[in-house]
Amino acid sequence: MKEGKSPFVEVALPVSQFMTFTYYLPEHLQEKASVGSRVLVPFRHTKMTGVVVSFSADTDLKSVKAVEELPDSEPVFDETYIKIMEKLSHYYITPLGITVHYAMPEGLRWKYDRKRGIWIKPAGDDTVYLPVSSQTSGLSPKAKQLLEFLMEKGGATKSQIKEWGFSLNTLYSLIKKGLVVGKKVELPPAGKEGFTALPPEKTTFER
Repeated sequence: MKEGKSPFVEVALPVSQFMTFTYYLPEHLQEKASVGSRVLVPFRHTKMTGVVVSFSADTDLKSVKAVEELPDSEPVFDETYIKIMEKLSHYYITPLGITVHYAMPEGLRWKYDRKRGIWIKPAGDDTVYLPVSSQTSGLSPKAKQLLEFLMEKGGATKSQIKEWGFSLNTLYSLIKKGLVVGKKVELPPAGKEGFTALPPEKTTFER
């Protein structure tokens, strides 16, 4: 977090409310945080994965919970992409937190198991594939289309790429040409809470 920024952040969470939630950034996390950072936060009687969408100069809230962890070394989204998702949220009349949540690669949508006291992350999707070049000349139509998708989305996991209708061979061809690279998802430092893997599952929210 740049010097002069407030230690209060507005976080988008995957809940049905049309609002963001204010959290306090502990001093040891302030240098690392920025708009678009993924955060692990307490929420009501559980915990959730959210994304920082802005910094607050102050808050009138009497009690503010603290961000527990920033699991990534870099933001998941940049500020421009956050603004795009805010527009999409308004256009489709969908809570910003849900819009942001499903824009993240599946491997980053960690869930908290309250009974066991552990974070759960989808199995097998711990690598996000990122475009590193916009060069499309000489590519097959499918490879060109996949590269354009990745540039538009900012990156994707293998399961998302397959959901879009592309084969993994197309992905591998882009990797071989040096146009796409894979980046492992980082886990928080080991502490009291462990991490485990669970097959992906769809989540629905009542509105």
